[in-house]
Amino acid sequence: MSNLRPAMLRIVRSSRILTASALVAVAVALSTPSIAGASVLTDQTGEWVYTLSGGDATIGKYLGSLGSDVQVVIPSTLDGHSVTSIGQYAFYGDTLSSVTIPDTVTTIGDWAFSFDGLTAVTFGNSVTSIGYGTFYGDTLGAVALPNSLTTIGDSAFYSAGVSAVTFGNAVNSIGQYAFSGDTLSSVTIPDTVTTIGDGA
Repeated sequence: MSNLRPAMLRIVRSSRILTASALVAVAVALSTPSIAGASVLTDQTGEWVYTLSGGDATIGKYLGSLGSDVQVVIPSTLDGHSVTSIGQYAFYGDTLSSVTIPDTVTTIGDWAFSFDGLTAVTFGNSVTSIGYGTFYGDTLGAVALPNSLTTIGDSAFYSAGVSAVTFGNAVNSIGQYAFSGDTLSSVTIPDTVTTIGDGA
């Protein structure tokens, strides 16, 4: 019986190591962008994970410093490639103070900045769409949307602490629950808007 105990301990320890390895593998998989047929790359600074499509870059993950006082400026190029999109979950759950989005970016993916604690966001003048739940759960205060923006996705600013919003002159669609749970006292909707979702 005494000879069996060391063997049993080795089995238990091995299983724990395997379990830990599996968890790490899952964590890496969840934090890495997945785009069919695209190569996952890291820029020369080591701060940005991105993918390429047609020569343009999509931000997949930010690997730089985090914190409630961190102000992130998204680059307009990565290794010579124009940054045109911020991918789904790119900054999900990170802790940031503010983010500045360059003029090269046209789309911001679902949940990209949700639960980050963001207090401010500055949009570039080329953003055309904001995805589902993009700023969900942040604390933004006043938000100025660019004139290029046409589509605001469902729950885009849900419970994001938005106290005031200025729409651009091209918005035509505001998704369901887009500003639900915010502290807006009044809103002026531009004439360009043709669709407003339930609970927006």
